[in-house]
Amino acid sequence: MTVTPLSQRNPAWASLMLGTAPKVSRITIGSDGCALVSACMLGNYLTGKNYTPKTLNEELNRRGGYAKNRQGYKCLIIWQKVAEIYGIKYLGSRTYNNIKASWIIYGKRLPLIVEGSAPTIGAVQHFRLFIGGQKQNDPWTGATISTKVYNARSYREFSR
Repeated sequence: MTVTPLSQRNPAWASLMLGTAPKVSRITIGSDGCALVSACMLGNYLTGKNYTPKTLNEELNRRGGYAKNRQGYKCLIIWQKVAEIYGIKYLGSRTYNNIKASWIIYGKRLPLIVEGSAPTIGAVQHFRLFIGGQKQNDPWTGATISTKVYNARSYREFSR
């Protein structure tokens, strides 16, 4: 499976505010946009659309696609809104299970948005896109890396 990798730290969008977070929050696509960028990679792959993290962020803002975080800023993705924008199905969030994830990745040949920690970049929570073959696209670097680099706690499943 070939999914075009994207980086949340790309200068074209890294400094843009994530969701409707105010500038004083310092919550940008570059600092906290791993879920957004993972959703962008997945949606573009499944549909052939060409959203960028910037344009997907704008569309999520327009459609009320962010929920409030602990500070009250709307910057947490509502996964159903991603599905609505791309015209795909959101099948839910599940606790990570190697057998189930392997079946989805290898059986259906669809990517998964996976969540876990990423201590090497100082992230308690980090989303990325599993693409099969023990590989994942890491939105922090924009590189395709081994699935062994970060742990996995849960995943978000979508289909065409």
